[in-house]
Amino acid sequence: MERAWLGIAAGLLAGTLASAGDSAETKIAFTSRGTWVVAPDGSGLEKLSAPYRRTRRTELGAEWSPDGTRLAFRGYLERDALSGGAAYHVHVMNADGRGVRNLTKRYFREAGDFDWSPDGERLVVDVWNERIDRHRLHVIRTDGGPPRLLTRGDDFGARWSPDGSTIAFNRFGRGGRAALYAISADGSRLRRLALRANGPAWSPDGSTIAYFTGFRPATIHLIDVETGVRSSLAAQPGEPGELTWSPDGGSIAYMAHRPRSGWDIHLVETDGGRHRRLTDGRGDEVSPTWSPDGTRIAYEHSPIGGNVDNTGTYDVRVMSADGTGKSRLTRCRCTSGGGISWQPTG
Repeated sequence: MERAWLGIAAGLLAGTLASAGDSAETKIAFTSRGTWVVAPDGSGLEKLSAPYRRTRRTELGAEWSPDGTRLAFRGYLERDALSGGAAYHVHVMNADGRGVRNLTKRYFREAGDFDWSPDGERLVVDVWNERIDRHRLHVIRTDGGPPRLLTRGDDFGARWSPDGSTIAFNRFGRGGRAALYAISADGSRLRRLALRANGPAWSPDGSTIAYFTGFRPATIHLIDVETGVRSSLAAQPGEPGELTWSPDGGSIAYMAHRPRSGWDIHLVETDGGRHRRLTDGRGDEVSPTWSPDGTRIAYEHSPIGGNVDNTGTYDVRVMSADGTGKSRLTRCRCTSGGGISWQPTG
């Protein structure tokens, strides 16, 4: 079994992109049972995790720390599944795959989505409380130690502001409708920013949050965090998801789903709302992730359209920020479709 997964390396396709400033210095992380990294030109494929036959751990959603020296991921142990206690927990490891630490199992039955603090010392984690059937946010240090309860609603999708002072998140209300909230990182000054909103994404300067409302059609909005002034940025006929700002704040990449064409990646300019679709091939294109210099976007591609949960059928690809120069970095169709992460330049 392990030999088959290691066969991924034989399937690499050398990238056709010209070498850019951050290519030799950064790597793209993705998960396929374990956590892997690959250079943006398709070279240097490496598995960081210990062999699955030894760990029996499935990993999902690896994210680089802000300084690029560590990775956090959600891990699921097969032995927990066999005992009836199956659950994902948040782990942290060094950039070379060593020093793996489970941060949440000691305190919670299960841990969900997470986000790094800008200083890399903490994570905000979405924890499901089985007793009350709600998700609550906790802050936990990456060097260990007990977590701190941050919110008491039914909360998820937390994202830390660039200066580390504020955390934006979604809160389920009556009827299952989500609203956009913000809270100071110390747990004070809770405030509601927008009704019927999802997907908070901070601008690089921390002044603005992007979010979307509606379903089909949906609208992307911007809100000034200090003044509360809101504006509509773009209308999208499909189901939107995963908004992500370019490093210069000039554009937002996002994925949108249409029943007949699956998921595609789109781009909207934050000044004027000019919009274009970057991918239109068969299958799904998901998880848009900007390069540190903002010139390229990495993403996951699946030949099977219409469903983001086709586990095991995705490859990592890269394109220029205008949608040209698409390059396939892996030929394994083995990533989980659960997100990729481009290593910061440090």
